[in-house]
Amino acid sequence: PTGEISVIFPNQWAAASAVTLVAAGQTLLIPDPSKDRFSLVTQEPKGVAEVLILASRSPFRKALQTIRSIAAALDNNRSGPVTLEASLEENQPAEVIDNLLEDLNTGTRSAPDTSTKVQNLDTTQLAALSISFEVI
Repeated sequence: PTGEISVIFPNQWAAASAVTLVAAGQTLLIPDPSKDRFSLVTQEPKGVAEVLILASRSPFRKALQTIRSIAAALDNNRSGPVTLEASLEENQPAEVIDNLLEDLNTGTRSAPDTSTKVQNLDTTQLAALSISFEVI
């Protein structure tokens, strides 16, 4: 409802990029009580929230690099969710989404067209699942 985006996976920001890989058929529990030090709790403000799960055959390198730099700027945030916020000075959600689209564009078979803001994506290289719920 506030327009914030919280990244809950990956959540080991100081770890190697290998922690972002999920093997075919692998079950992923988020948060994993055996290794994560956070839990997911709904709270005010009330309204509709969404969980968006994105998976790609190619890595989200630039988007993850941007999120890592945001996490590093927070007080010793080496693990756990990172909340992306929009302010007058910067728009972190838009920056991450732009980089995510660039990662997907770069991961397609044809060379990316950098002369315009138009993104061509091979949707066979991406899987997305959206789950909406209401916080009451």
